[in-house]
Amino acid sequence: MMLHCLIAAAKANIGETQDQIAARYGSGKVSEFTMGYRNSAAFAYTTDGYEITVIFRAGKSIAEMYDHKGVEVPEAEIKEALKVYSVGHSWKSSNNDRWWRADKKMEAHRVDQRKDCYVISWMTTM
Repeated sequence: MMLHCLIAAAKANIGETQDQIAARYGSGKVSEFTMGYRNSAAFAYTTDGYEITVIFRAGKSIAEMYDHKGVEVPEAEIKEALKVYSVGHSWKSSNNDRWWRADKKMEAHRVDQRKDCYVISWMTTM
C-alpha cells in the first residue's frame, strides 16, 4: 500500500498537458535531454527524491524518465507504476529491464542498465 502511494505521488501521467503537469509539480525547468524524440520539448521536475524528465510532443506528454539519483528503484516499484498504465492490458517482459504492454502501445525500460532510472513511454517512432 505504501509503495502504491509513493508511485502515485511520483507520476507525471503520460498523455497529460504541460499545464496539467505544471499544476502538480510547478513549472519545472527546460531540459535539453529529449531522449532522442524529434519535434519535442523536455522539462525536468523534482519530487519525492526523483527527477522526472517529461517529453512533450504536440502539447502532450509522450514519455517520462524517472531518475532516483543513485538510489536503486526495485523492479516491484516499476511494476507497480506499470499498473497505472495497464488500461485492461497486461505487461510482458523479456527480462527484468524491459517491458511492453500487451497491446504494444506502451513500453518501459531501465536506462542504460542503470538500476536507479527508468522510462515509460508510448511506443512511437522517435
